[in-house]
This record gives sequence, structure tokens and C-alpha cells, in this order.
Amino acid sequence: MKKILLFVVLLNTFTVFSQKFELTPNGFVDSEDHTKNYLVLEFPNKTKEELFKETIIYLTKNYVSSKDVISKVDNEVITINAYSSIPVTVGFQKYTNRYTISFSFKDSKVKIDSPTVDLSYISSGNLYKLHISSEKANIFNDRIYGKNNKLNYKRPKEDLELFTSQFILSYKLGMSEKNEDW
Repeated sequence: MKKILLFVVLLNTFTVFSQKFELTPNGFVDSEDHTKNYLVLEFPNKTKEELFKETIIYLTKNYVSSKDVISKVDNEVITINAYSSIPVTVGFQKYTNRYTISFSFKDSKVKIDSPTVDLSYISSGNLYKLHISSEKANIFNDRIYGKNNKLNYKRPKEDLELFTSQFILSYKLGMSEKNEDW
């Protein structure tokens, strides 16, 4: 029962949360302003240094071996290079999602740059890739958007948008949690 209630609360929060990326033939863009390839999250009354430190703490708690996926320039930029635990699906094929997301900091604001993704799987010794949009489609390379920016595959677009939305929502919720005084 608790899990169902948590799911309903998260679902409601997720649908109300408007800051999200949309996948286009040119990559991820702000769903509200397609001219921006980043999102800015507001954290009133937090200094740049506090936001940087809290982000490092949040990310360290959420990655198994955080030192292997986090690179940083103190109080300026944090970049995550990791693999998603949820694959991107095309038909019956499941692609591994290796992603990169960068955070930049200003007083009261965190900028999240559009993620880059590397989607691939190996079968019979061959490496198969799924690109967002590319002229290199062949037997080993497919693309989500094809000629004339026509959507070839709806499911991977939805999978990637859901992944980025969940990532940002989880980050925003994690940053709003109060540290317990133990």
C-alpha cells in the first residue's frame, strides 16, 4: 500500500513538474523553449558554493561508484558520465544508454545542459548503434529521426524523454530534502 501511495504522489509530482527536455532531431531541448538546449532550476537563497556541494552529495549518494562517474571543477561544473539502468527499446531490441549530463552553478540557480546519449548493443560480436539523427544509417546504425527529421521510432524518443524527466525530477526532489540532524 505504501508503494502505491508513493507511486501516486510521484506521478502527480511528475505531471506537475514542467521543466523537462524534449528530444528533437537536433538533440534535447527545453520543452518550453526549443531555442535552449539546457534547463535552469531555481533554488532561492542558496549560494553557488552550497548548490555545488549539495549536488555533489546528492550524486554521491545516488551512484554506486560515484568517483568513477563524476568529474568536476570545484564550484563551477559537475559532469556525470554513466550508464542508465533502464534500456532504450526499439521493437524487441534493448539498447544500453550511456549518458553525459553537466551541471553549472550560479547563486540560486543550477543549469543542466542537454544530455548526450550513446545508445548501443552488441550481438554476435557486432556493435549496433541507435543515433538520435544521423545520415549514417546502415545495418549497424539506426536512427530515431530519419530523413526530413521524420520520427522513425516513437518508443525510444519516449524512453529517453522519460529518462531525462525522471533524472531531473529526482535531482530536484533530492535537492529539496532537508538533511537530517543525526
